[in-house]
Amino acid sequence: MFSAADVSQLVGSETFARGEEYVSAGQVVSVARNGDGTTIVGQVRGSARKQYVTVVEMSSAGEQATPRYGRCSCPVRLNCKHTAATLLAYLDRLTAQAILSEAAAGVAADTAGEGAASGADAGDLPATDRARGAAGSPGHAAQTASPA
Repeated sequence: MFSAADVSQLVGSETFARGEEYVSAGQVVSVARNGDGTTIVGQVRGSARKQYVTVVEMSSAGEQATPRYGRCSCPVRLNCKHTAATLLAYLDRLTAQAILSEAAAGVAADTAGEGAASGADAGDLPATDRARGAAGSPGHAAQTASPA
């Protein structure tokens, strides 16, 4: 996968810094990679609140692909701050997805381990929880007769 250093090399350090500012300010509206992985497309709000579309061509479709160039609908047209913002937002999204996947896997493993270790099943729920019914809502609690 490409890195922030690859983005900086593509657009230059000043343009890279402006792209970082755009990402931090939430100016990237959307970012996606096409099905075969050869293109990343972004929509970025410009400084005058106009939205620009950036299309970044990648060196290949694989995991080792790096950005070759970015075309944009802004006046600069090539390898602009919107290109940098698109690529940096894409990297941020991949990082966030990886963190969530790892966290979900950890929770699933912990939950499976706890259930197996305790031998817990639905019959082990406190009586008040068993009485709630399938939906688990208090409105479904079993009615009991009061002693007279």
